[in-house]
Amino acid sequence: MRTLDVDVPTLQNRRKIGVAKGVVIAAAQKDEEAVDVGFDGFYAGAFTYLLTQYLWQQTDSSQGTVVRITRDMKDLSGQIPFLDAPSEQAQSEIYFVPETNQIPPAEAVVTQVNGDQATVWLGGIDHESITTFGRGAKFTPAGFESLGEVELLSRQGMRGIIKLPSAVPAGTLLQEFSRVVSPELRLRIGIDPSLSLYTSRIQQQLGAIPRVLGVPHQGGNVPYEKDVHYILSRMTADYRQRFIDDAVPDNAVPGIDRIGLLSQSIDEWIPGSFGQDAEESATDAIARLTPKLQSLLAARLIKSLLKANSARLNVDASMVTELAGEQFKLVASAFTVRSESGETDGTHKILLDQQDFRFQVVNHEPEPLYISIVVFVTDGRMFVILPRPQRGRERQILESRIEGNGAKLYAPSLSETPLYGQERGRAEVLIIASRQPFVEGLAQLQELATLQASGERSENESAELSLGAVNTLLGEISSSRSGTLDNSPATDELPQIQTADIAAFSISFEVV
Repeated sequence: MRTLDVDVPTLQNRRKIGVAKGVVIAAAQKDEEAVDVGFDGFYAGAFTYLLTQYLWQQTDSSQGTVVRITRDMKDLSGQIPFLDAPSEQAQSEIYFVPETNQIPPAEAVVTQVNGDQATVWLGGIDHESITTFGRGAKFTPAGFESLGEVELLSRQGMRGIIKLPSAVPAGTLLQEFSRVVSPELRLRIGIDPSLSLYTSRIQQQLGAIPRVLGVPHQGGNVPYEKDVHYILSRMTADYRQRFIDDAVPDNAVPGIDRIGLLSQSIDEWIPGSFGQDAEESATDAIARLTPKLQSLLAARLIKSLLKANSARLNVDASMVTELAGEQFKLVASAFTVRSESGETDGTHKILLDQQDFRFQVVNHEPEPLYISIVVFVTDGRMFVILPRPQRGRERQILESRIEGNGAKLYAPSLSETPLYGQERGRAEVLIIASRQPFVEGLAQLQELATLQASGERSENESAELSLGAVNTLLGEISSSRSGTLDNSPATDELPQIQTADIAAFSISFEVV
């Protein structure tokens, strides 16, 4: 104030005007805490990680960036980023650089070269996929494509070591070529303090489910040694109270002492996961939850292995509602980095039982592609919209094929899925575009979801079917046919997923 030569009333009046120039983006609202969360072996600010990773991949407006980050932070920490800017500046590009002068999207950058090895910083990798960037993952050096791919030898947090066939300078950007199906790719379940007396037993029981790991609570500012995806907990009075608000009445929240699953940020419970008996033991609860855990695991594996932010395919997708005369109204949209269609939307609220929704995909590549569309619901259910199950391989391939040069494909309506008319809740739609079709794995996953919902299979049968379905999907998209998804790889060489020919991106919506 002394430097500006203003008094307190003048300063207060200026503050009320707002941000005169520029844009203010903060990690949380004024009444919220900005928290650190776990990311596969390291901790970082939820906002800082997501903002950094997003800006490595997209050239969005300030408002579009905050909308996208808010969607992802819902699961990680529950906090809501804060944006303060005049409307015109909020809508303008976040980078003051002409698009023609912007550097290409990338996953990593070389920070130091030492002989035939180099240290890299992996700042552009999606938080859901970072586990797949372990030993054996490969990158293409931007500007040095003639060298071929470089291989990741090891990774510690966001830093890794790569092997170089020949020297490249520090500052070289690295674009993803392939990722690996690591044994560490698991569904990690935090064990809440309300179940601390049974921690060892719970860890043993969860560990018996392939690729599921129980993580004990350790207290302090970092409650779990490893990052967790869900939390197994009793519904305590404190948790129950935080879930009740104007939109969620008391009778809709699970009762006290029931056991079920909470989100990582403990800002919502997983629908259908809490039992009806307050006397249910942890052992019985896990047995009851096993099919749901398998569904959540399958969803995590698919998103971790297929989401490819740097995909070289030029594709965009929209969620539309049908109007009269075959006209469509845009509800939400998403696109690959190479697409120039516009901003990626956040989570949209829809009345699913009052309107009919479907998805439109546009292929801007010159050659045909194959489209798969999968809906993941918060409660662990999964629906394959395209290609439709039980139609035969040849019909599925034909149905999922989309020609190039701007051709459009309209997927079947959401009214044709069990999602239609469901109770309120969030859902994520994964749109997958590939140069080669893969239908068997998705069909098996849909069959598994149907059998689990009907209760026609035992826990052991469901586990076997779940692994078999994901293994089939892996075999369709993997460059290695020898790898499996059990806890022990069949060979020393981990299966590779080449993402250059796959584009996978998502649209989120909430049924209200």
